[in-house]
Amino acid sequence: MSLRTGRELKKVFTALCPFEPDGKLKPEEERVTVLASNANIPIEIQMKAFAQAAAAGGGSPHIVQISSNCSMTTGNHPKNTVFLEGVSRTKLTRPVAIGKNNINTQYLVDGTNHFADYYEKNKDSIRKGNKKACGRSIYINMVIPQAQRAVNKMKEAGSFGLAPKLMKIL
Repeated sequence: MSLRTGRELKKVFTALCPFEPDGKLKPEEERVTVLASNANIPIEIQMKAFAQAAAAGGGSPHIVQISSNCSMTTGNHPKNTVFLEGVSRTKLTRPVAIGKNNINTQYLVDGTNHFADYYEKNKDSIRKGNKKACGRSIYINMVIPQAQRAVNKMKEAGSFGLAPKLMKIL
């Protein structure tokens, strides 16, 4: 499922709204939660993981936000962004309902565990300066546990593989 316009997203959110038009909560079996992940450092790894998770199972909606910490660390904080003439940053806030879980912490745990396991397995080669042991494979394989974590959460939330149904709405 590719990036969508605001109007298309509104159609998706309307279709997935947990409330009936009269304001009553839909039965639990009819409710779907769209996974929202906070991409952090290493951003290039997490974005690959999230894209793979969204593509798995025929496509699943996945909201991805870049964490404030990541933006500040990489020098891309919105306050430091230069805007085109006529475009500005707004401080307008809107009320939202938030369901908090520890999925973003788990992404960090998965990544750190990957590094720890990799180091344990390759520490002698790393300490000897073996380029292959110190190279990109450290990061490349980190995508898999994070993508799998997102897929598992989508399955738990009921949004895994929902893209074909949503395409009919769009």
